[in-house]
Amino acid sequence: MSLKPIFYFMNENVSLIEVEYKDNFHWLLISEKDKKITPLDFLEMGEEIVNENKIMIRKFKDGELRFDDQFGKFTFQNDGHILMSQPPSEIPEATLQNISDYLNK
Repeated sequence: MSLKPIFYFMNENVSLIEVEYKDNFHWLLISEKDKKITPLDFLEMGEEIVNENKIMIRKFKDGELRFDDQFGKFTFQNDGHILMSQPPSEIPEATLQNISDYLNK
């Protein structure tokens, strides 16, 4: 599989995953309830220092992710989520297969 996970954020409602697939990067929002995948339109990335903590920023057409090594705050279409940052190796195999199937369509 040429799918390479880059970032993984999750809570009980959603997962937010960045993957590299066929030399392209994809940010995907996955509903935990129905496993629906919503692609995010990436606009730009940056970083800022808040209370001596480096915060990474990813801006999307309809939202924004701000994160450090432990947590992320994700807003999307006026909906907000606090997400735990997890190692990409922790992404469930079924989720990776779902992403692969989605990207191969």
